[in-house]
Amino acid sequence: MRIDALDITVLKGGGAEVGRWATDHGFRLPPAAPEVLDFYAARSPIFLAAIFDADAAKARGQNIGDGTPVHVTIPTANPWVPLRILGLGKSGDDRIDADVYLLTDQRPALLPYPFANGMRLDHSAPATVSLLNDLRSDKGMDWIPQSGWLTKVAIDASAGQLTYDLAVDAKGTSPSRVAAGLEAPASPTSTPATPNADTVALIGIALAALGAIVLLRRSQTVSA
Repeated sequence: MRIDALDITVLKGGGAEVGRWATDHGFRLPPAAPEVLDFYAARSPIFLAAIFDADAAKARGQNIGDGTPVHVTIPTANPWVPLRILGLGKSGDDRIDADVYLLTDQRPALLPYPFANGMRLDHSAPATVSLLNDLRSDKGMDWIPQSGWLTKVAIDASAGQLTYDLAVDAKGTSPSRVAAGLEAPASPTSTPATPNADTVALIGIALAALGAIVLLRRSQTVSA
């Protein structure tokens, strides 16, 4: 799938399979890639890869630093935001700066908590009417509710600190320790059936530049 100057591919497989596909398609994987890919493949076999076409960007008049929004819809009860992958290819002292925005029906529960290792809670309050109206006006966003809770989590960490993901329980109870990277999965999930409401997809792009926005509505879908 082509979005502006990005070629988007959704992959399904284990860490080794995804690594081989990436190498075969011109991705230069850093030494830590197998460990990180295995970490995520054990939790979900669904990956999303993006290839940047510099010639297409030039033809579109895009400049260095211009962003391309990618709207990905994932049917799931609770979002799982991959943060550890932001440190892939960086040295332990390299800085990682990212913002994650969550819009949920009510105040969510988050893991890791309490916040540490370069993660902090910058905002947690009911979403304003003007924000919700603005979000609803975008293409494909008419599902945005009339009310919700807005959370902003900021990442200001070294790559060496970023050993976790962000797990969310939209009902405010018990986020998954497995999704947060605090516990290993009970059993491998490298070759399950098509993802359903209990399978979370890994979004390994967009986050790497500026962060992510995750929108959650009960009985609806999640966008990242």
